[in-house]
Amino acid sequence: MPVFDERLNVSYYKKSDLKEFLKPVSRDIHKGNRGGVLVFGGSWNYRGAPLLAALGALRAGAGLVVLAIPDFLVDVAAVVVPEAVFEPLATKNNIIELESVEYCTRQWAGRCGCAVVGPGTGRDKSLEQITKWFWSDWQKPLLLDADALYFFSLLKHKLSKRDNVILTPHSGEAAAILGVTAKEVNAARILAAQQLTEKAGVAVLKGMNSVVAKAGESRIINEGSPSLAVPGS
Repeated sequence: MPVFDERLNVSYYKKSDLKEFLKPVSRDIHKGNRGGVLVFGGSWNYRGAPLLAALGALRAGAGLVVLAIPDFLVDVAAVVVPEAVFEPLATKNNIIELESVEYCTRQWAGRCGCAVVGPGTGRDKSLEQITKWFWSDWQKPLLLDADALYFFSLLKHKLSKRDNVILTPHSGEAAAILGVTAKEVNAARILAAQQLTEKAGVAVLKGMNSVVAKAGESRIINEGSPSLAVPGS
Protein backbone atom coordinates (compact mmCIF):
# COMPACT_ATOMS: atom_id res chain seq x y z
CA MET A 1 0.00 0.00 0.00
CA PRO A 2 1.18 3.57 -0.61
CA VAL A 3 2.84 5.25 2.35
CA PHE A 4 1.18 8.47 3.51
CA ASP A 5 3.35 11.28 4.86
CA GLU A 6 1.25 13.59 7.07
CA ARG A 7 3.98 16.24 7.14
CA LEU A 8 3.74 16.84 3.38
CA ASN A 9 0.19 15.61 2.76
CA VAL A 10 1.40 13.29 -0.01
CA SER A 11 1.44 9.58 -0.71
CA TYR A 12 4.55 7.73 -1.82
CA TYR A 13 4.23 4.97 -4.40
CA LYS A 14 6.63 2.15 -5.16
CA LYS A 15 6.86 -0.40 -7.95
CA SER A 16 5.07 -2.97 -5.80
CA ASP A 17 1.95 -0.75 -5.76
CA LEU A 18 1.44 -1.37 -9.48
CA LYS A 19 -0.38 -4.60 -8.67
CA GLU A 20 -3.24 -2.56 -7.23
CA PHE A 21 -3.74 -0.71 -10.53
CA LEU A 22 -3.38 -3.62 -12.95
CA LYS A 23 -6.65 -5.52 -13.04
CA PRO A 24 -6.69 -9.21 -13.99
CA VAL A 25 -7.23 -9.74 -17.73
CA SER A 26 -9.30 -12.62 -19.05
CA ARG A 27 -7.38 -15.03 -21.26
CA ASP A 28 -10.06 -14.76 -23.95
CA ILE A 29 -10.13 -10.95 -24.09
CA HIS A 30 -10.34 -9.40 -27.56
CA LYS A 31 -8.16 -6.51 -28.69
CA GLY A 32 -11.33 -4.50 -29.29
CA ASN A 33 -12.01 -4.58 -25.56
CA ARG A 34 -8.62 -3.22 -24.53
CA GLY A 35 -9.15 0.39 -25.54
CA GLY A 36 -7.74 2.59 -28.27
CA VAL A 37 -5.19 5.42 -28.18
CA LEU A 38 -4.75 8.14 -30.78
CA VAL A 39 -1.19 9.50 -30.91
CA PHE A 40 -0.69 12.80 -32.73
CA GLY A 41 2.87 13.94 -33.28
CA GLY A 42 5.98 13.91 -35.42
CA SER A 43 7.69 16.42 -37.67
CA TRP A 44 10.57 16.67 -40.11
CA ASN A 45 13.18 16.92 -37.34
CA TYR A 46 11.50 14.83 -34.64
CA ARG A 47 10.45 11.58 -36.23
CA GLY A 48 10.87 9.08 -33.42
CA ALA A 49 8.90 10.73 -30.60
CA PRO A 50 5.39 9.64 -31.68
CA LEU A 51 6.69 6.12 -32.34
CA LEU A 52 7.98 5.88 -28.77
CA ALA A 53 4.58 7.07 -27.51
CA ALA A 54 2.85 4.43 -29.64
CA LEU A 55 5.18 1.71 -28.39
CA GLY A 56 4.51 2.80 -24.82
CA ALA A 57 0.75 2.57 -25.34
CA LEU A 58 1.04 -0.87 -26.92
CA ARG A 59 3.32 -2.21 -24.21
CA ALA A 60 0.94 -0.86 -21.58
CA GLY A 61 -1.81 -3.00 -23.09
CA ALA A 62 -3.80 -0.84 -25.52
CA GLY A 63 -5.69 -2.95 -28.05
CA LEU A 64 -5.48 -0.27 -30.73
CA VAL A 65 -2.99 2.51 -31.36
CA VAL A 66 -3.60 4.96 -34.20
CA LEU A 67 -0.55 6.97 -35.22
CA ALA A 68 -1.60 10.29 -36.73
CA ILE A 69 1.68 11.52 -38.16
CA PRO A 70 2.93 13.53 -41.16
CA ASP A 71 2.47 11.67 -44.41
CA PHE A 72 6.21 11.59 -45.13
CA LEU A 73 6.87 9.54 -41.95
CA VAL A 74 4.45 6.69 -42.48
CA ASP A 75 6.55 4.27 -44.54
CA VAL A 76 9.44 4.20 -42.08
CA ALA A 77 7.16 4.29 -39.04
CA ALA A 78 5.32 1.19 -40.24
CA VAL A 79 8.57 -0.76 -40.06
CA VAL A 80 9.27 0.37 -36.49
CA VAL A 81 5.72 -0.06 -35.12
CA PRO A 82 3.99 -2.62 -37.35
CA GLU A 83 1.22 -3.11 -34.75
CA ALA A 84 -0.07 0.45 -35.15
CA VAL A 85 -2.73 1.76 -37.51
CA PHE A 86 -1.51 4.74 -39.52
CA GLU A 87 -3.36 7.90 -40.41
CA PRO A 88 -1.14 9.95 -42.75
CA LEU A 89 -1.69 13.66 -42.18
CA ALA A 90 -1.45 16.02 -45.14
CA THR A 91 1.39 18.52 -44.89
CA LYS A 92 2.32 21.79 -46.53
CA ASN A 93 6.02 22.67 -46.50
CA ASN A 94 6.44 19.68 -44.18
CA ILE A 95 3.99 21.16 -41.64
CA ILE A 96 0.79 19.34 -40.67
CA GLU A 97 -2.41 21.02 -41.79
CA LEU A 98 -5.25 21.53 -39.30
CA GLU A 99 -7.87 20.24 -41.71
CA SER A 100 -6.21 16.83 -41.90
CA VAL A 101 -6.12 16.61 -38.09
CA GLU A 102 -9.82 17.44 -37.82
CA TYR A 103 -10.69 14.76 -40.38
CA CYS A 104 -8.47 12.16 -38.74
CA THR A 105 -9.82 12.63 -35.23
CA ARG A 106 -13.41 12.45 -36.38
CA GLN A 107 -12.63 9.21 -38.19
CA TRP A 108 -11.17 7.58 -35.10
CA ALA A 109 -13.01 9.21 -32.20
CA GLY A 110 -15.38 6.26 -31.97
CA ARG A 111 -12.62 3.71 -31.46
CA CYS A 112 -10.04 5.72 -29.53
CA GLY A 113 -10.87 6.51 -25.92
CA CYS A 114 -8.03 8.98 -25.42
CA ALA A 115 -5.45 11.01 -27.31
CA VAL A 116 -1.78 11.82 -26.81
CA VAL A 117 -0.79 15.15 -28.37
CA GLY A 118 2.61 16.74 -28.78
CA PRO A 119 5.49 14.25 -29.05
CA GLY A 120 7.80 15.57 -31.74
CA THR A 121 5.36 17.99 -33.37
CA GLY A 122 7.82 20.87 -33.40
CA ARG A 123 6.91 24.48 -32.69
CA ASP A 124 5.74 25.90 -35.98
CA LYS A 125 3.13 28.58 -35.31
CA SER A 126 0.40 26.51 -36.99
CA LEU A 127 0.74 23.86 -34.28
CA GLU A 128 -0.65 26.34 -31.76
CA GLN A 129 -4.02 26.16 -33.49
CA ILE A 130 -3.91 22.37 -33.56
CA THR A 131 -3.16 22.22 -29.84
CA LYS A 132 -6.04 24.60 -29.18
CA TRP A 133 -8.30 22.49 -31.39
CA PHE A 134 -7.57 19.32 -29.43
CA TRP A 135 -8.25 21.11 -26.15
CA SER A 136 -11.57 22.52 -27.37
CA ASP A 137 -12.87 19.79 -29.68
CA TRP A 138 -11.49 16.46 -28.46
CA GLN A 139 -13.80 15.79 -25.52
CA LYS A 140 -12.33 12.47 -24.44
CA PRO A 141 -9.31 12.15 -22.11
CA LEU A 142 -6.31 14.04 -23.45
CA LEU A 143 -2.61 13.91 -22.59
CA LEU A 144 -0.40 16.86 -23.54
CA ASP A 145 3.30 16.21 -23.84
CA ALA A 146 6.46 17.79 -25.23
CA ASP A 147 5.76 20.53 -27.80
CA ALA A 148 2.05 20.63 -26.95
CA LEU A 149 3.09 21.81 -23.48
CA TYR A 150 4.95 24.71 -25.07
CA PHE A 151 1.81 25.84 -26.86
CA PHE A 152 -0.24 25.21 -23.72
CA SER A 153 2.02 27.69 -21.92
CA LEU A 154 1.08 30.30 -24.55
CA LEU A 155 -2.63 29.47 -24.58
CA LYS A 156 -3.37 28.68 -20.94
CA HIS A 157 -5.17 31.93 -20.20
CA LYS A 158 -7.48 31.40 -23.17
CA LEU A 159 -8.43 27.81 -22.37
CA SER A 160 -11.27 26.68 -20.14
CA LYS A 161 -10.49 24.19 -17.37
CA ARG A 162 -10.74 20.51 -18.23
CA ASP A 163 -10.73 17.74 -15.64
CA ASN A 164 -9.87 14.97 -18.12
CA VAL A 165 -6.52 16.36 -19.28
CA ILE A 166 -3.09 15.17 -18.13
CA LEU A 167 -0.07 17.47 -18.41
CA THR A 168 3.33 15.74 -18.40
CA PRO A 169 6.05 18.42 -18.12
CA HIS A 170 9.60 18.23 -16.91
CA SER A 171 10.81 21.08 -14.71
CA GLY A 172 11.67 23.37 -17.62
CA GLU A 173 8.30 22.91 -19.30
CA ALA A 174 6.52 23.39 -15.97
CA ALA A 175 8.46 26.60 -15.42
CA ALA A 176 7.30 27.98 -18.76
CA ILE A 177 3.69 27.17 -17.93
CA LEU A 178 3.86 28.68 -14.45
CA GLY A 179 5.96 31.72 -15.39
CA VAL A 180 8.84 30.90 -13.05
CA THR A 181 12.28 29.32 -13.38
CA ALA A 182 13.12 25.62 -13.42
CA LYS A 183 15.12 26.18 -10.23
CA GLU A 184 12.01 27.51 -8.52
CA VAL A 185 9.99 24.53 -9.70
CA ASN A 186 12.56 22.08 -8.34
CA ALA A 187 12.64 23.92 -5.02
CA ALA A 188 8.89 23.35 -4.52
CA ARG A 189 7.90 20.45 -6.73
CA ILE A 190 4.71 19.48 -4.93
CA LEU A 191 3.42 23.06 -4.96
CA ALA A 192 4.36 23.44 -8.64
CA ALA A 193 2.55 20.22 -9.54
CA GLN A 194 -0.57 21.43 -7.74
CA GLN A 195 -0.45 24.76 -9.55
CA LEU A 196 -0.27 22.91 -12.87
CA THR A 197 -3.68 21.38 -12.15
CA GLU A 198 -5.44 24.75 -12.18
CA LYS A 199 -6.32 24.23 -15.86
CA ALA A 200 -6.00 20.47 -16.14
CA GLY A 201 -7.25 17.58 -14.08
CA VAL A 202 -3.90 15.87 -13.50
CA ALA A 203 -0.26 16.91 -13.74
CA VAL A 204 2.73 14.58 -13.86
CA LEU A 205 5.82 16.62 -12.99
CA LYS A 206 8.64 14.45 -14.27
CA GLY A 207 12.07 14.19 -12.72
CA MET A 208 13.66 12.48 -9.75
CA ASN A 209 10.71 11.30 -7.65
CA SER A 210 8.08 12.36 -10.18
CA VAL A 211 5.03 14.06 -8.69
CA VAL A 212 1.51 13.12 -9.77
CA ALA A 213 -1.04 15.70 -8.68
CA LYS A 214 -4.71 16.48 -8.91
CA ALA A 215 -6.64 19.07 -6.94
CA GLY A 216 -5.90 18.61 -3.26
CA GLU A 217 -3.91 15.40 -3.66
CA SER A 218 -0.29 14.66 -4.55
CA ARG A 219 1.59 11.40 -4.94
CA ILE A 220 5.30 10.84 -5.38
CA ILE A 221 6.63 7.97 -7.46
CA ASN A 222 9.43 6.77 -5.22
CA GLU A 223 11.26 4.89 -7.98
CA GLY A 224 13.56 5.65 -10.93
CA SER A 225 17.24 5.97 -11.73
CA PRO A 226 19.68 8.23 -13.64
CA SER A 227 19.30 5.91 -16.64
CA LEU A 228 15.98 7.65 -17.33
CA ALA A 229 17.81 10.92 -18.11
CA VAL A 230 17.75 10.28 -21.86
CA PRO A 231 15.45 11.43 -24.68
CA GLY A 232 12.24 9.45 -24.88
CA SER A 233 12.46 7.79 -21.49
